[in-house]
This record gives sequence, structure tokens and C-alpha cells, in this order.
Amino acid sequence: MILVVTDAFDDTANAVIAALNDRGAPWARFNLGEFPERSLAGFDPVRPEEGFFQDGAGERVCWGAVRATWIWHPAGFGLGPGLTPDQARFVQSACRHACRAILAFLRERTFMVNPLDREARAEDKALQLRTAARLGLAVPETLVTNAPEAARAFCRRHPQVVFKTLNPPRLGAGPAVSWFSTRLLGPEDLAALDGIRSCPGIFQPLVPKRFDLRVTLVGGRVFPVEIHSQDDPATAVDFRRCWAEGIRLPHRVHALPEPVRAGAWPGSWGWSTAPWTWWSRQRGSTCSWK
Repeated sequence: MILVVTDAFDDTANAVIAALNDRGAPWARFNLGEFPERSLAGFDPVRPEEGFFQDGAGERVCWGAVRATWIWHPAGFGLGPGLTPDQARFVQSACRHACRAILAFLRERTFMVNPLDREARAEDKALQLRTAARLGLAVPETLVTNAPEAARAFCRRHPQVVFKTLNPPRLGAGPAVSWFSTRLLGPEDLAALDGIRSCPGIFQPLVPKRFDLRVTLVGGRVFPVEIHSQDDPATAVDFRRCWAEGIRLPHRVHALPEPVRAGAWPGSWGWSTAPWTWWSRQRGSTCSWK
């Protein structure tokens, strides 16, 4: 039994489940956005394998039957109506503790892709940049700030500057989700830099690229894929805009240079299954992140 932990609207999870169906592999889907109002869970912390999960359709799975767990962009919890803000925070905390406990004992007994602690390290962009530099990848000058004057000085030093979010670039969940892609700053953005005071972000010089590389590690295996983002002007700065705009970019298997492949083993980065990206150029490579 393969447990897919995600939300109800994730297209990637849908594609993986379709592939599992093609292979005849048993699976169950734990949509966190349905918990606790539509789905149920129970377990004994000492004997968790005797516990259960029941989805919104009434399908019931014993935790002891799960042999692999894949966590992919789970949404927030689906709380009941009529809660005050304080009550909602209380219930959110209870749901978070319950699900963390479930995923903790599943990690002990199943093969898990994207465990939460490793995912948190992968989302730490400052940590990933330091790690990339330590492993020998070229890393551009970077400024993390909410100081408008520091941002202006950075932009004066570089002819073209991009802005990125510190946190995952998603706002909301489900069909109402909004994406904040990496943005090449124009004159109107530079004139509005005072707004950075309210929310810190990342500034970097623009790195011209031939394509993006998405390198995914699963256990000890490395899967490098070229994403030809330069084929469409809308994705030239950030290939992730293809998700919001329905653009299909060519993907091709890539042969990593051996020193980079050797440095991509799980212990080097401190996490084992989340994807990472760097921008490949004619000369050298510059590390970025997912």
C-alpha cells in the first residue's frame, strides 16, 4: 500500500496516482485539506500499526498496511465552520500535531519520499545557497533584506536584478492558489522598493541560462531533467510560470557532470528526496532552488 499525502487539487499527485493505477499498485490518498471534517484517523502511539485512516469517501486503510509514503504539497487543514480565530488556531494546532505524529511513525516503518524535516531544509533557501557554495557550485551575489536602501544599492550594482520570495511562492490552496514567480525587476518595481520593508525577500543578479535543470534525489538515485524554459518568453525567467499559464515545456534527460553527480548524494545536502535546480550556462553553472 502506497500512501499519498497531498491535497485534493494537486495535479502532480493525480498524475502519480494514474501511473500507480497503470501498474496495478495499491494506494490510498490522504488529502490534508479534508482533515478533520471529512476524513478520520486514529492510532495508538505505542502500537500505531493497529490504527486507521478513513478518507472522505469512507475508504478505510490500516496504517500497518502502508509500505511507502509520498508527501507532496499538502494543503492546510479543512476546519469546521463557525470557529473564532482563536478556536481555528487551536484546532489547526491539534491537527498539525496529530498529522506530524502519524507521519513520524510512518517514517519509521515505511519508505518515505519528502519527509517533513528534510522538506523544511530544502525550503531553506539561504541554507541551500551556503551548501551549494560549499560543494563548489558557482553562486551569484545574493541579498536577503527588507531594507529599501540596501535593495536600491544592490540594484545599482547590477544591470538586471531578479526578486524571489524567501518562503514557498504559493498563497492559498486548491483552485484559488496564487503563485509568486521569480520576477525580473523593471523601472516600476525599482520605484516601489519601499514596499520591501513590509516583507523581506531575495535579490539576485539575473543569470542568463540555456535551460533549467531539475535534479531529484530518491534514496541514492539521481534523476536529472532539462526543462527548456527558454522556449517560451513567459517562462524565460522562472519556468514555474508554466503551471499557472498551462504552458508545456520540453523536458529531456540530462547527463550531469560527474563531480556534480557525486556531490548530489543525500548526505551532501542534508535532505534526500526533494528536487533542486540550478541554471546551466555556456560557462559554468549557477545554483538556484526549487
